Amino acid sequence: MASWGTAAKTNFQKIERVQNQSLRILTGGMRSTPINYMEAVAGLEPLEDRKMKKTLTQYTKFQHLTSHPMHKLIASKPKKRLKRTNFTASALQIHKRLDLPDLKPDAPLQTSIDWPPWSQQSHPEIAKDIDGISTKRSMSKSLLRCVTQDMLKEKYPSDHWIRAFTDGSASEAIRDGGDGPNCPCGASRQDAQHILQDCPQLEEARRKYWPEPREMNQKLYGSALHLGITAQFISSLDLTI
Repeated sequence: MASWGTAAKTNFQKIERVQNQSLRILTGGMRSTPINYMEAVAGLEPLEDRKMKKTLTQYTKFQHLTSHPMHKLIASKPKKRLKRTNFTASALQIHKRLDLPDLKPDAPLQTSIDWPPWSQQSHPEIAKDIDGISTKRSMSKSLLRCVTQDMLKEKYPSDHWIRAFTDGSASEAIRDGGDGPNCPCGASRQDAQHILQDCPQLEEARRKYWPEPREMNQKLYGSALHLGITAQFISSLDLTI
């Protein structure tokens, strides 16, 4: 929108005409419906107001960004042509028309980075070798496993890394996939059966929702009422599920 600050009035009217036609479609207005009424109904800011606001905002940015090429042009106040109004003159005219405070910056802005983060290209690091293992045939399977586990524990601790098997080596990897619940009891097997039925630390919490004993299938595959109770029970627990 700031680029339209120096556009000719006829070109800007073409954009306004497109927006007005869209307003009539959105609001169901007739050809005789006032534009300002349709803008109020649609909650849309007039293009003229948006152009002035964006022009002043861009002008102030150029004043503060001392390393920007437009900073020198604004400071030098270039001469304008008769048939063309430059950006600086347009901003100053709007400033004078609205009787705004002085636009001179108090302090220059310093850019934090020279390029946006999305332009930085980084590639993942793939480790294909394990220290202590030359070839698989030279060591037994149990020894290979011990060396690999020691390396993973040292370089990739479980509390900082998520271990994912992508080569199909994990048996039944599809079944019960994902991170399991983090029950405070510390049981080795923490599945739905443990949380909904077996955990002794959650016995009191379960009785609040199921005063009478319920089967596991009813809690997981029962009616909508039973499933709602199960969902409320899970949401009430301070667990990572």
